[in-house]
Amino acid sequence: ISRRASRVFAKGNRTMSFASAARSLVRRAGTSVPAAKVPVRNMSSGHSIEEEIAHMDTWRQVTYVVVPACCAFFAYTMTQSHHHDTGEKPKYSWMRMRNKAYPWGPCGLFEMKGCPEAEG
Repeated sequence: ISRRASRVFAKGNRTMSFASAARSLVRRAGTSVPAAKVPVRNMSSGHSIEEEIAHMDTWRQVTYVVVPACCAFFAYTMTQSHHHDTGEKPKYSWMRMRNKAYPWGPCGLFEMKGCPEAEG
């Protein structure tokens, strides 16, 4: 084999002859390829699974206390009497300024209920 033919695989300054490449392939073919390691998920904090379960149980207990308290507060708030202002709104000079007539009539597009021209 000529010198040129023995340098089939070249990488940088290192060269490998065909015979040595074949020998390494034969050696590798007899061995099993190790399985790829599956990374272990460390959740978000990197703690052990026991610590994560304990933390989850803590928040579960907090939820069992807070949700009924919020529901009770909502029920209490809704049962309290409160009044709605049904009186006349003040007529400010800057509200409902009409410098130009609308194409659909004298009132605004969505104020048909409170517009005196539409009611009368």
